[in-house]
Amino acid sequence: RMSKQGKTIIFSIHQPRYSIFRLFDNLTLLAAGRVLYHGPAQKAIEYFQSIGYQCEPYNNPADFFLDIINGDSTAVAMSKIDEPNTEERTEYDKTLAEELAEKYSNSAYYQETKAVLENTSLGDKKKTKAIFRQITYANSFLHQLKWVSKRTFKNLVGNPQASIAQVMLFVSILL
Repeated sequence: RMSKQGKTIIFSIHQPRYSIFRLFDNLTLLAAGRVLYHGPAQKAIEYFQSIGYQCEPYNNPADFFLDIINGDSTAVAMSKIDEPNTEERTEYDKTLAEELAEKYSNSAYYQETKAVLENTSLGDKKKTKAIFRQITYANSFLHQLKWVSKRTFKNLVGNPQASIAQVMLFVSILL
């Protein structure tokens, strides 16, 4: 319902099965704080094939991507076989995440995403201010306070030792 109202929905799903993965519109893969891929989910396998990682037949794409990122797959092993063997690389050797992030930053997907973000950031400032003014909460402050207070009271009654310890900690911090 929310997406049909024009709201953006973001999910973080760890190893979804294929029937869920194929429903994704866009896919963002992150590792070590770096973007390894962002683009259409159904084009991700093609992208990784273009940089030397072949998805095995009948392999779940989500598992394939995790294996690549973690360096666990046969695709990673096969890509290392193709590299020249130089022992001098150890000092300058990049982590797999850095290599994948660098390859992504040279890709057309990165250029496209960068252009979209630049257009968005250069957009009409009044329009973005109007959007932020329209943000409202589904429930009033008092309604939220009522439910948070009920939950806190239940926690206090259910586990008084933890509550006493929290009060003692708070008092010791103040002193």
